[in-house]
Amino acid sequence: MGSVSSSSSKWEVNTPTHTTAASVLDLDYDAKSVSSHRSSATFTMKSVVTSVPEDGHTYMIREVGSDRVLTLVDGKLTLQTNDGTRGGWHWVCAENAEGWIGFRDAVSGSYIGHDNKGGFICQAKKMDAWEYFVLRPREAGGYNLCVKHWGKLKPVGVARTPPMRLIDAPSPRSAARWEFVKV
Repeated sequence: MGSVSSSSSKWEVNTPTHTTAASVLDLDYDAKSVSSHRSSATFTMKSVVTSVPEDGHTYMIREVGSDRVLTLVDGKLTLQTNDGTRGGWHWVCAENAEGWIGFRDAVSGSYIGHDNKGGFICQAKKMDAWEYFVLRPREAGGYNLCVKHWGKLKPVGVARTPPMRLIDAPSPRSAARWEFVKV
């Protein structure tokens, strides 16, 4: 219990000693498939406990306000709802010595990167300038992903027409917000 005092009165403030997560992520998978990095694990979204991406940890990258998850299907980046066993949705966070972060597909080993045509691909086997990202926390929740594009940062958006894919957002206000769920 903390206290604050003034000349005329004393205020006491109860401070919790810890917090707990009331929400959980329901992942339906078998340990053998996860350990071998095969995509036979399925995901089911109920509510999620999100994380701040850290180097070396694996995440599900989910668009805030939807049940769509960033997934690599047949070599193409897309956003999918529960796609069962099809597609790679495990993303390993990498951070280089300069502080840039990147996301590598756990199955293919390829990094998400800018394609210089207003979109994104997952083909690079090493993290270089086109695969450098910065996270911007948003007051409304989640993060904006911004990709390094020459001398500036471009916010990442989502095309709203099929196929659902990552695109350059015209402005930070129109950028997608993302949650990172540690798996």
